[in-house]
Amino acid sequence: MKLLFKNASILMEDWSVLKDAFLGIDGDTICYIGQDRPQEDYDSEKDMSGKLLMPGIYNMHAHSPMSILRGIGSGLPLDKWLFDAIFPVEARMVPEDISVATRINLMEMIASGTVSFTDMYDQTWVTLDEVDKAGIKANLCRPIQCFDPNEKYEDNFRSKESIKLYHDINAMNNSRIKADFSIHAEYTNHPHIVAAYAEECNKLGGRVHLHLS
Repeated sequence: MKLLFKNASILMEDWSVLKDAFLGIDGDTICYIGQDRPQEDYDSEKDMSGKLLMPGIYNMHAHSPMSILRGIGSGLPLDKWLFDAIFPVEARMVPEDISVATRINLMEMIASGTVSFTDMYDQTWVTLDEVDKAGIKANLCRPIQCFDPNEKYEDNFRSKESIKLYHDINAMNNSRIKADFSIHAEYTNHPHIVAAYAEECNKLGGRVHLHLS
């Protein structure tokens, strides 16, 4: 399917703007940008008079299912907001909550011109399903946490879910969706868990997403 946008203002990578320009798409690839009408034929055309075409926005850090948690604990310092307000609510969220909340966030991102996002959250297989259906690009990860200093790495269920998600996404062979590894934060983990998890990540050649600061 070949689509031609015409009479558009097009924001270029150097921040210049082409006026009354054309942009051609062939399948999932931009095949033409210019102020002269392309010579080849297109299956359909769309008039973009008065509109701006621009490169897609990339959201580099998100918690999509938290769209339904906005306002909870507002004004609290981080430790009280996270441990007293957010974590207790998140512990009661079921897959249906994750599904609806993710869809809300996806609609907002798509409406704003966001074409790809990196997401860190629990029950990631639900988010994965919604992303797959929506057609957006995403890097997804299930973060690890450890609150018990005596917990053994082999008993940490979050790391097992994280590694499984990595393999499941790679098995999909979907060029839009990529798997990352994730360490939630320094203050929600213990060093021996992070070290063992990092070793697995290195062996598999994955990327790590975390709250650094």
